[in-house]
Amino acid sequence: ALTHVKNKAAYDRTVERLNQSIKGAAADFAIVMIDLNHLKQINDTYGHEHGNDYLTGACHVICEIYDHSPVFRIGGDEFVVVLENRDFEHRDELYQQLVRTFCAAVDDESRQPWQRFSAAAGMASYNRKTDALAESVFKHADAIMYENKLKMHGTRQ
Repeated sequence: ALTHVKNKAAYDRTVERLNQSIKGAAADFAIVMIDLNHLKQINDTYGHEHGNDYLTGACHVICEIYDHSPVFRIGGDEFVVVLENRDFEHRDELYQQLVRTFCAAVDDESRQPWQRFSAAAGMASYNRKTDALAESVFKHADAIMYENKLKMHGTRQ
């Protein structure tokens, strides 16, 4: 209700549909994994109301960029976007737009701390040769997101 996007149960149903498409050899999709940074810090420093502002504002950014794709909140500060059709065709440009938008927001010192949205993201596309299930694509996107999160925090794997 807070973010007005789909939940984990809806994501699980979408994964089932994607797996059926894979079995039918008709799958063309990508998954974007997004993990917000600093939500706990915002909650602890400015209160849960501003933590909610941070969460909903970041979610709004995601939804604006991926306006033709379903967005799912699968955890407290974790979102997944399933790209098909039009957004799949433009996945690289949209992903770069997502990264640029979050970088600009976090660097904008004129914003309140709970408006300086920061997130690590990763995107992976379905590959007929290597992905037997949609979960495999999710795992690739999640691994890329995690690598990006480490880079953002100046840590090497």
